[in-house]
Parts: sequence; C-alpha cells; structure tokens
Amino acid sequence: TVGKYSYAMYIFHQPMLTAFTKVYGWRGFPLVAGAQTPMQVVFVIAFVSATFGAAALSYRYLERPFLTLKEKLRFDAS
Repeated sequence: TVGKYSYAMYIFHQPMLTAFTKVYGWRGFPLVAGAQTPMQVVFVIAFVSATFGAAALSYRYLERPFLTLKEKLRFDAS
C-alpha cells in the first residue's frame, strides 16, 4: 500500500509540513511530563497520517482514473 502511494507522499510531504508548521508554529512543542518527546510523537503521527491520507485521495481521484484510461487506449506500434 505504501508503495502505491509513495510518489504522492513524496510530492505532498513538503506542502503538508509547511501547513503543519504554520498551524502549530515552530516555537517548540509544549512539555508533557517535562519533555517535548510526547508532543513530537503526536506531531509526527498526525503529519504522516495527513500525508498518507492526501496521497490516498490523490491516488483514488487522480491516478487511478488515468491508469484505467491507459488500459482503454492501448496503442499497438507493430
């Protein structure tokens, strides 16, 4: 599954990171039990999930229709 969505994830990860940092700011994460690590883990899980979701939607509504079109428009060069 990740292989199917990997190119779209590559394309979307930088815009998603920019959007996430604008929403959450880049001032650092709030402390939980005296450490930033728990909030960093939450941030990474949310970021990867959002990127994966955007890639899945892109595959479903952009890539897959073009892939089915490719099958319908076979070109025989021989």
